Formats: sequence, structure tokens, C-alpha cells
Amino acid sequence: MDVGQIGVYLDTSMTTLTVDKGNTSYASIGNWLYKLNEDETAMLWQVPAGVIANEQTVKVPDTITWNGKTYTVTAIGDAGNDSYTLAGATNMTSVQFGDNVTEIGYNAFNGTKLTAINLSHISKLGTAAFSGCTALTSATLSGLTEIPDQLFKDCDKLTNVTIPNTVTSIGRYAFSGTAITSLEIPASVETIGYSAFGDCTKLEKVTGGAGLTRLGDENAVPPKNAVFQGCSSLTTVNLIGTESLSIPGDTFGLSSAPDPISDLSLENGSFSGEIFHESKNLETLTLGEGVTEIPENFCNGQTALTSATLTGAETIGASAFQGCTSLKDVAFGDSLNTIGNYAFSGCTSYGCTLILPDSVTEIERFAFDSTALEKVKLNAGLTKLGEGAFNACKQMTVLDMSEVTAASETDFWPSGEKHESIMISRSDGELAIVYVGTEAAATNWGSRGTLATTSVAITDGGVIDISDDPDETTGLYTPRKAGYKFDGWYE
Repeated sequence: MDVGQIGVYLDTSMTTLTVDKGNTSYASIGNWLYKLNEDETAMLWQVPAGVIANEQTVKVPDTITWNGKTYTVTAIGDAGNDSYTLAGATNMTSVQFGDNVTEIGYNAFNGTKLTAINLSHISKLGTAAFSGCTALTSATLSGLTEIPDQLFKDCDKLTNVTIPNTVTSIGRYAFSGTAITSLEIPASVETIGYSAFGDCTKLEKVTGGAGLTRLGDENAVPPKNAVFQGCSSLTTVNLIGTESLSIPGDTFGLSSAPDPISDLSLENGSFSGEIFHESKNLETLTLGEGVTEIPENFCNGQTALTSATLTGAETIGASAFQGCTSLKDVAFGDSLNTIGNYAFSGCTSYGCTLILPDSVTEIERFAFDSTALEKVKLNAGLTKLGEGAFNACKQMTVLDMSEVTAASETDFWPSGEKHESIMISRSDGELAIVYVGTEAAATNWGSRGTLATTSVAITDGGVIDISDDPDETTGLYTPRKAGYKFDGWYE
């Protein structure tokens, strides 16, 4: 077949391809078609599938000579429809090309039997360049700034790939269906497209991502966010993130098939949707200084969760940890302001000495309802205590409000004449001791609870330390007040 200066589409049976010797735009050498450039570089443009269909080892020449000129081969072109570059070499197991090749086009090796590929000198790759290479086990990348859509899609034996620290974006389906077991996201990566690691059923751990600003395709209609959907072995996600990173719902799988994450940490960013869906595998949650808001229902019903570190949280949303029946350890940071309605309600294993940070201003309705808290110290700056905040805390022995100045004010308490649900009702029938700083605070407590289940101790401006042991004789804590010596408790 003679080729002029126009495009050419090749059928799979073609075995010869020639170009007129006077052609200055194209050259045919050994039935391979090259596109020539004025700077004396050349692109491998088309290869008839019939020429290389049975080849196992293919070598792309470093240079070609045409009409007395030497051209350096710098690129391997696109393949699509009925046109081929090297994708027609369906039995190819290895390919060799020189360091001068820096660009590989769309679909160029799609569906071949390559077992390994070194792309360390490639700076640009086309969409799906190695998609469907089902024998590929390793790929070496270096110097890329973008990993295109579908680059290694369905390379189901690809276990070993390192993303270079020059990459800023990873395209849609780029590694979907591969066999990678762990992923380190370099700090250079800013965006990761929809399903980039979808159906990576052997992926167990994801780390890094200090430069991440976006996961998923937020501009798609509807939005497509499931970057890690179908990763049925993914248990550990430790991301760093940036302040602008918002992790959407469905990032770690759709509601019908969520990923089984047991260890999740994020240093910076936020969550904008339901992350865990029906998965109940989460055991450890660590959120850093840059995660300031815990959304409503974030971990609701995560019955395997045992510890939560909320270092930067300013707001804990309603029902954020409701029903986390195995939750034992919660670490609050110094920025916490608001604990929402039912935030820890039903955390029946949450039994400890709780000393809230000085920054807390509001505890909403039933925030710690039905927990196993034993001792609680409310901070001086607290301005609101919601109805039923400690309802049904049957293990509680001490509630220290001695430093809460607002407790003397009516507005501090839930509205209404009587709210028995604010009260503590111990399972052993003994009285819980409530320490308040003033008689006014004691009056407010009594008018909003049932004194039959608690005993109120007025410290008269003194403060107690619930981390100490109470007096062995009285069973009460000894208050301390600057300039005064405690003289004992009086009826």
C-alpha cells in the first residue's frame, strides 16, 4: 500500500506499507511508517498489525535515515480504531526503545503481552497506553507530571509500580483493576480522578498525599468520587492532605460495596459525605490538627471502633460517634468548642475519667447519653449544658462542675422547670456526687433533676482534682482555694 501525506487506517491482514521516496512528511522503513518533523525528529506513526502480530520482542530504532537525512525517533504515536502503532503486536512480551523516546501515545501498547516496562525517560503518556496488558507485572515511571486516564487499566498482574514525585495528577481509572497491594502518594500529587484505583482488590494500604487538594471528579454530573471503590482488601488509609482537601462520600466505595477500612487517619482537610456506609470495620480513627470539623453521623454505628484521636476538632457533629459500642479511648485537642447532640450517645464501653479541654463552650442534648463514663470534669468556660447530656450514665460517680461559672446562671441549663433526663442514675443505687462552686449552681441543679439519685457538694469557689483519690473517710474530694485552708464538709 502506498501512503501519501494523509492519514492512513490499516487492517489487521496488511503486511506491507510503502511511502514514495520523495515524501518529506512520512517515511516507511521495513513496512513501519514514521511521521517526520522539521527538527529532524520522527514519530513511529503506524505499523501494520500483520507485520508484527507474531513478534514477541520488538525494538524501536533510535534513529532512521530517509532521503539522506537522519531522524531521531522521539515518540510512539496513537493507536485507535483500525490504526495501529505497536498495539497490533498482540504477542509482544518485551519492547526496546531508546532514551530519546519521551512520548508514547494513546492506546499504543493496549492489549499486548508485555511483562515489564521501563518508562523512566518518558515525560508524556497517552490515555490507555498500556491498558489491558494482562501479563504486565511491573512498570518503572520517572519524570512524568501527569498519569493519564486508564494508563494501566485492567493490568490485573501489575503488582509493582512507584508513582514519581514529579506527578501532580492521576487520571480516571489509571490503575483500576491492577494487583497493587500498597500505594504511597507522593507530596507532588494534587488531584486523583474518579476510580483511579477502583477494583484494586489486593490493595491493602494507602499512605502519603501531603499535596492532595481533590479526590474524584467534582465537576462531573452527577459527581463521581469513588477513587477507591471496589478495593475489597483496603484496611489502612493514612493520608496527610492539605487544608483545601475535602474527602467526598463514596471515596472508599459505594454504599452497596464499601471498602473494609479499619485504620483511618487524616492530618489536614475535611469530609463532605458519608465515608463508611454499611462497613462496620473501623477500629482506629486519627484526625490531626488540620481536621477541624467532625461531620454529623461520621462514625455512627461503627461498632468495632475502639479509639478516636480528634486533635484539631473544633466541632463534633450530631451523632458523630453514636452507637460506637466498643469505643473506649477518645483524645480531644485544645481547640474543641462544641460537642453535638447525641455525639457519643450509646458508647457503652466509653468508661473513663473525662476532663474536657478549657476551650469547650457547648455540650448539646444527650451528648454523652448512655456511656460508661465514671468521672467527668466540666471546664470553666462551658456556657451551655444540653438536656440529658449525661443521661443514663450508670457508672458515673463524680460530676465536677466546681469551675463552671455559668452554672450559677439560669441560661446555662436546659429550659423548662424539670429535666430529669439530665440526671445521673447509677446502676448500683448509690448517689453520684455533683460538685458545684456556688449555692446558685446547686439550686439550678436541683430544679432540673432528681436529687434522690445525686448528692450535691458546694465547694464555695474551691476546685477539686478528680484525677486524685477522694478522702477515705468522707468519700469526697478535698477542694482547694487560693489563700484558704479547707476545714471540712458541712451539711
